[in-house]
Amino acid sequence: MDLKLGHHAKDGIDVIDIRGEIDMYTAPRLRELLINLVSTGSYQLVVNLDKVGFLDSAGLGLLVGA
Repeated sequence: MDLKLGHHAKDGIDVIDIRGEIDMYTAPRLRELLINLVSTGSYQLVVNLDKVGFLDSAGLGLLVGA
């Protein structure tokens, strides 16, 4: 399954909407988005995992590290 990433701001907080699977193949795309947001000064982030059907250890490690 493919990974779809969406991003919007709500009340000054950046919300990342994720749909699909986060695994060792798709995690780098999410990591890139998180790095880009933080590098532009976005420090209040919400990661919406409501539509994520699968999360492996690579994805979990990414979220914990972020």
